[in-house]
Amino acid sequence: MKNLALFLSFLFITQTQAVAAPCIDSDGDGWGWDGSASCRVGEIQLHDCIDEDGDGWGWNGRESCRMTTPVTTSTTSTTSTTSTTSTSSTTTTTLRDNGPDNLHPLFSTNRNSLNVLFVGNSFLAHRPYINGSPTSHTVFNQITEMIKVDIPQVRSRMRSIGGGTLKQHWDAGTGSSTARGQIINGNYDLLVIQGRYDILERNEYADRFTDYAARFTNLAKNYGTKVVFFGLWARDTQISGNGQDTFGPGAHDLYRAAAVRSNTSYAPNGLAYRDLYRLLSNTMTERQIEDQYTVDNIHPYIPLAYMAASVTYSTIFGKQAPPLNRYAPPSLSNSEGARVRAIAWEAVKNYSYTLPQ
Repeated sequence: MKNLALFLSFLFITQTQAVAAPCIDSDGDGWGWDGSASCRVGEIQLHDCIDEDGDGWGWNGRESCRMTTPVTTSTTSTTSTTSTTSTSSTTTTTLRDNGPDNLHPLFSTNRNSLNVLFVGNSFLAHRPYINGSPTSHTVFNQITEMIKVDIPQVRSRMRSIGGGTLKQHWDAGTGSSTARGQIINGNYDLLVIQGRYDILERNEYADRFTDYAARFTNLAKNYGTKVVFFGLWARDTQISGNGQDTFGPGAHDLYRAAAVRSNTSYAPNGLAYRDLYRLLSNTMTERQIEDQYTVDNIHPYIPLAYMAASVTYSTIFGKQAPPLNRYAPPSLSNSEGARVRAIAWEAVKNYSYTLPQ
């Protein structure tokens, strides 16, 4: 604690002594960049609190907020050319359709082949342990195996930087083994992309994620590759339902905004994990839940990796993950598999949106 206090004091002094350039707001959202950090431009205009999933918490254009009155939805909306938030003078509107009938699959499983590139870090590439030994059943491998159930020829590749950011992937250049090089030369149908977990700890981290997310989606689209943002699950499950955690609903909002801006898709893993916690919290403590599903509050054991793979599969194809008798990773019980598979499907149906590309 003493070292942390010294660091924060040093950081405060450094920031207060810095001479900032004028605050430039390029997208008209009230936040800008002064050459070294995020900054406010004038007064932030907040919208009404929008609660899309009916859990009592919403988003007002800048931060999570608690709902105080019931919310109704409308099919009519007015949008601003400089904002991704939909508003109406009398009603609240949503940014996506609800329910499985309105899902927009990126691909049909009635095809002979699919080429998928994964870009991220250990959220996708961590090797879950079984009996004390690491296995090959990573999230990206489980997604690949699910796709192979119906599509005979699947080519997948993972570009991972341990603890890495999208900026690090971008700055690696365009060599044959880099993320950009693979997008340019790999002839991929789909890019599944994921950034670092700390995107909400400092404003510049969020700005950096938004910037490089746009760069990657634009590059992918130039080469005919569709994009899914791989959402992150919450580190602290107890607070993942109230909008205050580091990468639960807050990160969901940031990833969702990136998907809306680029007209791409989003796999809501954080919301599925929240729903899993709510289901188990009556009989298990927070610590028990985290110990059962994660190694260190972040990296997944087999059941959580399987749930994240199921969320991503459902986002891609607009249907529930394959039945357990057609694909299930080792050590996953039928009861556990059925539970997290169902939660994954409900999260995609009720919380996610998949926009046509």
